[in-house]
Amino acid sequence: AQKNRGKNLGMPPRSAPREIVFKKPEVAVPFQCDVHPWMRAAAAVVPHPCFSKTDGEGQFTIEGLPPGDHVLEVWHERLGTKRISVTVSSGEEVTIPDVVYSAP
Repeated sequence: AQKNRGKNLGMPPRSAPREIVFKKPEVAVPFQCDVHPWMRAAAAVVPHPCFSKTDGEGQFTIEGLPPGDHVLEVWHERLGTKRISVTVSSGEEVTIPDVVYSAP
């Protein structure tokens, strides 16, 4: 994280939910547990409602995207970000080609 501060949160059983507010847009704000190093997550903080995450098959849907030219940004925890230009016409469903990363 460069714009927002990452978090190390302890969540004991039956603890109350926590709300965290980030003020700056940024992808991959890290969350971690210093006690259990395998417990990690990343949050995407975006200034708009047009986002999604993939399902188990790598599929996703973004509804309500206005017509026009857009840039789709795809983020992977280890492989980074890719950007794809997408043009949406009114009432049209757009299918993008598979996003393929090269081996690191």
